[in-house]
Amino acid sequence: MQVVKEVKPDCKILPKYTTREARKNDDEGIITVDELPEECEYRYEQYGKWYGLSPRMLAEYRKNGKIPVTIINNPEVLKQLRRKFGSSMKSYFVHRRKPNRGEFTGIYLRERGGVPDPDVIEKRYQAALEIYKMYPNEIMLFDNVIFNVGDGFDEVIEILNQIFENPVGPRNLQGNKIYVIAGGPGSGKKFLVQRAEDMGCLQVQKHADRQRNPNDGTEIICKGEPGYNLEKCKLRYKRFETEYGIDTDRMWENLIIGDKPQILLCSDIDTLRELKRRYGEAIVSIYVHSDMTPEEWAQRNNQQGNNLDYIENRMSDYDSAFENYAKYFSEYDKSFIYAGSERELMKQFAGVLGIPCKSAKKAKEEIRIG
Repeated sequence: MQVVKEVKPDCKILPKYTTREARKNDDEGIITVDELPEECEYRYEQYGKWYGLSPRMLAEYRKNGKIPVTIINNPEVLKQLRRKFGSSMKSYFVHRRKPNRGEFTGIYLRERGGVPDPDVIEKRYQAALEIYKMYPNEIMLFDNVIFNVGDGFDEVIEILNQIFENPVGPRNLQGNKIYVIAGGPGSGKKFLVQRAEDMGCLQVQKHADRQRNPNDGTEIICKGEPGYNLEKCKLRYKRFETEYGIDTDRMWENLIIGDKPQILLCSDIDTLRELKRRYGEAIVSIYVHSDMTPEEWAQRNNQQGNNLDYIENRMSDYDSAFENYAKYFSEYDKSFIYAGSERELMKQFAGVLGIPCKSAKKAKEEIRIG
């Protein structure tokens, strides 16, 4: 929150009233009370304590030309605010990593010392998990994700600058669109593209002048394979010494004649911009972020039999993928979080598509997400 105020001095923290005990690190964003004031129209419970926001205080901030910012960890309150204020309210999910019990034990030891109380740790872990699940389950409540995964705040500041300097208005992300998926190694983007047909999408295959790697799927046609025709592709780009081609004529045909959304895997920012220039509002750009570490990704690819050059080339792209995301944050309409669960990843895409998610046990005609 303090970083937001540094980036945009017009921002002012909107305090929350809370019935929890005061803490030594509380700032102006917390007002501790025995009971929430009646004026707290927006309220929710967390860890057995209540939190509330005052519309009167919100009005005072706006009258004085301030931009109120606050932290809300409850989807129902977010829905209330969205209904009340519409697109004038901007909502961003801040993500570092998916919660795990081990980390909560470490936090407990650092903050309190002594022997950790298993019941307290489990309660806080479950509450943190529910907060995390807000994004996969309610993705359209949020404008995008602010990834706080770097060593410092450089990337966060870069993202915040773009949020305030280039405010993006509401867009219809559903319908006969072309969803362009970007992301670094291990982000799950290939799985997403390969499974998109289960959700009613047409897969746009890329042509590549290299041999197939073990983890390549149907999203790519490699040199020497049936259907390979790089020369026919009117849009080409190079990545890791490989030339890729996109058959834009076929994309136009699917867009104008067909009625199914298309999905394309492309992490090259210049190619994304060119696609936006050619197809305009039909392009929906999505960045997929992985919680997997570079070492975990390399080990998995080594087990899959990918050659060493392939692994080393993409290892160099691991950190740059997030850095590029922060640098070009305003280029992306949505972001997905891949924290090891393919089901959660597909739920996020289903949310953007605006379709209900069904269990794999349902009938074949229903959408399956694992």
